Amino acid sequence: MRACLLARARPDFAVDATSGLLHDPAAATLLPLLDRQYGESLPGPIREEARRYRITLWRQARDHLDQAASIAHAFSSIGIEPVFLKGAALIAHYYPEPGLRGAGDVDLLVPRAQVSAAVGALLELGWSAEDGLSAAEIERLMRARHAWQFYKATDEGGDLMCDLHWHPVVRCYSPRVAEMFLEGSEPVAAGERHLRIPCATDLLFHILVHGLQWTWTSPIRWIPDAWFVIGSGAVDWPRLRRLAVEASMTFRVHRALDYLNTRFEAPVPAEALESLAKSPDWEAREQKLLEQTFPLGLVNAARWHGFNFRRLRRFDPAWRDLNPLSGFLSYLSVFLQTKRRRDVPGALWRRVRPKSAA
Repeated sequence: MRACLLARARPDFAVDATSGLLHDPAAATLLPLLDRQYGESLPGPIREEARRYRITLWRQARDHLDQAASIAHAFSSIGIEPVFLKGAALIAHYYPEPGLRGAGDVDLLVPRAQVSAAVGALLELGWSAEDGLSAAEIERLMRARHAWQFYKATDEGGDLMCDLHWHPVVRCYSPRVAEMFLEGSEPVAAGERHLRIPCATDLLFHILVHGLQWTWTSPIRWIPDAWFVIGSGAVDWPRLRRLAVEASMTFRVHRALDYLNTRFEAPVPAEALESLAKSPDWEAREQKLLEQTFPLGLVNAARWHGFNFRRLRRFDPAWRDLNPLSGFLSYLSVFLQTKRRRDVPGALWRRVRPKSAA
């Protein structure tokens, strides 16, 4: 990773840094960045694979932006202006060229009040909601989720994926954070396409908190993502702190920035790090849980939901007014999609047991 981002210290640096790259799917995503940095000085097999992968990512990025533009056009006809997150935003504006970063699902944020209309528009475009949920069922789930996934079959037999967000960040349920993303969004031209994306500060916040959120695949891509956004010089560091505090993710943001500054010499101002250095103890405990090996057992799964409910309860008047146990059971019923609270223990056990036995 350092070879991808930092200036070459000696002629053989790239050779030393690429051992095993061709056999590690996560690390292989860095090959186009190495090709950009070292070009012809890369070892032959790695250079050839990097060029092939760079072309593949360029085509993937083109298709990704086309898909985003298609959704934006359909939404505009019903008065919705989505804000595109993650890959679309980074490829369209922050990476030097599209072939340097892959893109998977299309992520877009819409105002909470427009989610039902957005679901209808996606269904009209041929997308299918995960688990076949209707707009009404997704509206019920909005109380305990931040987004919902949609799929669309391709002619090649695969599936395109789209995540419809009403909160921009997983495990962040503050309406104010969503408002800041929407209000601070900016229009960008991506070839003949025009999309709205988060401002540099909001996009960096999104990258940092997702980078330290557990995923089934290695999340190392967050490092170059953050590097290019910070390198744009457009980050408003006080705004970043406001987002971190409002989202109760100060610990995570500080940890990610400190890592970037220490390991990759990212130009993060010392005062920005200092302003983020203090955070509530529970944020650190939650982060430790999120870094556990998944799937979680029953106890840690319950702890995961406990932290998630703590985040949600602050913004849900009904759950806030109930006693903690009743509110927690009500939350689990919504999250696990059960019809009755008494079905919650069985639903939770069914989710954990097959994974634990695997």
